[in-house]
Amino acid sequence: PATQEGVIDEVLVRAGAAVQPGTAIARMKNPALDATANAAESQLSVARADLASAQERAQADVLKQQAILADSRAEMQDDELRLRSLDALHQRGFVADVQYRQALIAAQKSATDVRIQSAQVIVGVADGRAQVAAAQARVRQATGDLAAAQAAVDELFVRARIPGVVQGIEVDPGASLSQNAVIERIADER
Repeated sequence: PATQEGVIDEVLVRAGAAVQPGTAIARMKNPALDATANAAESQLSVARADLASAQERAQADVLKQQAILADSRAEMQDDELRLRSLDALHQRGFVADVQYRQALIAAQKSATDVRIQSAQVIVGVADGRAQVAAAQARVRQATGDLAAAQAAVDELFVRARIPGVVQGIEVDPGASLSQNAVIERIADER
């Protein structure tokens, strides 16, 4: 019997042919199932492209955050060096209190910026991983959808369920069939 609705495209065996379970008897067409399989294949291609894009974005975002962190560390080192220089001069009275305090504030701000940027790198890595995981899930979903659609298309082959000899084929190419329609008579060899 037909496992899907469709139109007989080709009869593959003739009366008198010996068949085994699984032998293809006829091939059917179903444009709706073909369209579903094609759409599923396209969705999988899109999902794979989205995954590649998510991976690239995640890597680029982390590199950008690391570059900002490196700049912040360099600025912090520069501010700490300036503060040490001014501290020695301030203790000897060569640098005004205001100038020394400005250097101290700048060094503290730079240290805070480094802590914030370090946290942002960690958050950026986690966010990138989450985006990639979501894209991977979409690829798995699209893969499953494609497999289901292809399985439905594969069921357009009417196959023998028992071993035996084909006694007759009840349809011709071009005939429309409903699901479970019987198209062949097979004499059981047992």
